[in-house]
Amino acid sequence: MKKISKAIEFIAKIFFDLPFVSKWMNKHPRVYQQLKERLTTKKFTGLSLTILVAVFLYTLFLLIGVTQDYLVNNSLVLADIRITNLLYIFRNDTLLHIFYFITLFAESLVIIFLSVILSLFLWTHKQRIYIFSLWLALAIGEGLTFLGKYIFHRERPDIFLRTITEDSFSFPSGHATAVVLFYGFLFYLIIRSYTSLKVRTIIFSSLVLFVVLVDLSRLYLGVHYLSDVIAGNLIGLTALILSIGITEWFIEKKPKMVPNKTKSFQIPIILLIAIISVFVVYFFSNSPVNKNKPMVIQKIKIENVLSLFSDKKLSHFTETITGKTQEPINLIIISPESCFVQNIVFANWVLAEGISLNSTERLAKTAILNQTYSTAPMTPSFYGAEPNDYGFEKQTDKNSVRARHHTRFWKTTYETPLGVLYVGTASLDTGLKWGITHAIAPDIDTERDLFVSDTQKAGVVTEEKLIPFVSPTLGKNFSGDQFFTNGKAGFIVFSSCEK
Repeated sequence: MKKISKAIEFIAKIFFDLPFVSKWMNKHPRVYQQLKERLTTKKFTGLSLTILVAVFLYTLFLLIGVTQDYLVNNSLVLADIRITNLLYIFRNDTLLHIFYFITLFAESLVIIFLSVILSLFLWTHKQRIYIFSLWLALAIGEGLTFLGKYIFHRERPDIFLRTITEDSFSFPSGHATAVVLFYGFLFYLIIRSYTSLKVRTIIFSSLVLFVVLVDLSRLYLGVHYLSDVIAGNLIGLTALILSIGITEWFIEKKPKMVPNKTKSFQIPIILLIAIISVFVVYFFSNSPVNKNKPMVIQKIKIENVLSLFSDKKLSHFTETITGKTQEPINLIIISPESCFVQNIVFANWVLAEGISLNSTERLAKTAILNQTYSTAPMTPSFYGAEPNDYGFEKQTDKNSVRARHHTRFWKTTYETPLGVLYVGTASLDTGLKWGITHAIAPDIDTERDLFVSDTQKAGVVTEEKLIPFVSPTLGKNFSGDQFFTNGKAGFIVFSSCEK
């Protein structure tokens, strides 16, 4: 840190020695003196306080921005439900228990218990000023969180999506606030104990990762939206910075309040107690319930499918994760529910695998080696805020996972006498983009026609036609790839698969 301080002082000296700067300073000596005091590294009220105030104001600005996004349903809030629905399809019992264990580190009872233990450590080591700092941060942060819940009254995600019971309101997240407050305070004590920049960097990186994991646990367990945890983090950081600033100012004014440095061995002990306490709470608490079972939704009987779109009960377009429109629906299928997948597979299209660690690893390997992977997973797309229910693909002449025909389908809640209504899109992957997704060919009509033709040849269609659906459209998808269409959709009625 001394090297950094010397570097800052050296840069400041060069700046102030510039002729036009020096001339300006001579005309405004009081302003120069104030500026000099704000940039000095010799005391907390200098550069340290300046940086802290800047970070505090920026954090407060972000918090106001997130709150405004929530109030006006901006892009962040539009992404909330889509991210929640997307995480739902990745649930399994193992990850549920892992994330439940992680979330307990920010449970209110655990945080209060650890705060009491830490306070006792600080008291016995005559570091009592930090007790005030800790509880001040907790009081401000949790108070603002409680006030936010009371004011906004935001309901949590749908009860079906929740895997644990939470009775309070959703915005902002109390767990996201608490994890930044308490464990951020531990980091504050650590940087006062260790002077090594390397050690500080490692511990800070670990703190950031831990906060992200706790935030992710709230999303994965289905009890919070993304905007909830971001707002909670920002409230926690705002309160923490304010508390640290007050404490450091007080220490500078009355250095005798802290007769010696914080004992470094305190931190590992506190972390060990945290892990033990979480294990105890986890052992005696109710396990999360894996509700990754299909929701039983009552089918809505209809006669005229196309009226659903004209009456705006169903959208004409798919969406990005932030709710922006992208490719239009170009496949409308009515099929007996039990025959939908079978008929498409019979038309020589392959059902894509779901996204998992194994499938993602295999996809990355085959993409790098330019090999085939006939059931490779697809990047999810959204329709009505829901990720696609099915993905089907077909190899091209290149016989590579980099280039493939693919379709995505969503199962609706509407049912005709001939079967359930499905809507979908068709496109052609032409190669890798950014190394993580595929670029698509702009002509999506050709892919629509290919799918229609394949189902006709397979003999699984009782009715087929191209219908005007949207205006001729030129647009871009979520990754910026251009597409164009004449606006027609393939309307298909599948036959029964019963033999």
